[in-house]
Amino acid sequence: MVKFKGRSTMKQYMPGKPVKRGYKIWARSDASNGYLYQFEVYTGKKNDSAISEGLGNRVIINLTNDLHSTSPLLVVFDNFFTSVPLMETLFSKNIYAIGTIRTGRKFLPELMKKNKKYQKNESLMLACRDTVTVQWRDTKAVTLLSTAHIMIEMTEVIRTQKDGCKRKVTCPKAFADYTRSMGGEWIDLTT
Repeated sequence: MVKFKGRSTMKQYMPGKPVKRGYKIWARSDASNGYLYQFEVYTGKKNDSAISEGLGNRVIINLTNDLHSTSPLLVVFDNFFTSVPLMETLFSKNIYAIGTIRTGRKFLPELMKKNKKYQKNESLMLACRDTVTVQWRDTKAVTLLSTAHIMIEMTEVIRTQKDGCKRKVTCPKAFADYTRSMGGEWIDLTT
């Protein structure tokens, strides 16, 4: 959100955000250096066929339309955008993707929708075609979809405990890569 208090038909109001009123801007940028490649200003609802697929789907497809590379590409986004059809569409274009997902979304496996009481650092993984669905409990259960990982990939990460000390814990590699990419670290998919 870009803060704006004047009059405009494009101004959005989002009461749950730190900047409540302003222009909503979608952006595609490089996680390693923050370079902005492409952006789109949200102007409100559009009357086209892409609406049936959802706003998040349309935004990601528009922002990745001009991505062409001989090396693997990884796109990372949050739960507003993530859906099973979007992951399949991106994979068919040779674009790998990782994104957290809301457990109420359509096409998500029923097993992932049930609120199972996980122990800390316990995970559940399912694969369907080229998409892996992973749930992992750190402080709370989080679910993500990935087309860039396989089910059995695990790694160790350093987590800060309640008392402030740091401890190594085992977690699915998809979560480690998602966290690193959202924090600005580069991920090499060729290794």
